[in-house]
Amino acid sequence: MAARVLFAVLALGLAACGADDGPRLVDADDRYRVTLDARSPASPDAPGELRLRIDTAEHWHVAEEAPARLVLSAGGLEFAPAELGHDDVQNRHDGGFEFATALHAEREGRSIAHAELTFGVCEEQILMCEVVHAQLELPIDVRFRE
Repeated sequence: MAARVLFAVLALGLAACGADDGPRLVDADDRYRVTLDARSPASPDAPGELRLRIDTAEHWHVAEEAPARLVLSAGGLEFAPAELGHDDVQNRHDGGFEFATALHAEREGRSIAHAELTFGVCEEQILMCEVVHAQLELPIDVRFRE
């Protein structure tokens, strides 16, 4: 029997993000943008990967001393780890960073992942810093394929 492969398809509104579609914008304002990427296919025994990338806008940069945190939850899905903090930040640079976590699913269907994202940004011209608290909803469609 062929191995079943799980593809996590992350949808924004009516637009879906498949395994090869690349990142999708999930939140933005004049200070930053947040993109979601799920490129890694998975099976029930081999998890996929969910990545959230934060990039700052021109004249803004990430405040390294500010808290960085991501908390994920969803019915029907598991994230390992589901809570990521400052020490879990990847690919950090002055203009942004990423959080990455494993995505586990045992069945097909749609789930809504809830993400609580916290990070700091500083405006370079007037030297003002702010902590951003974003509440994101990420529709995730899981489909198994032979």
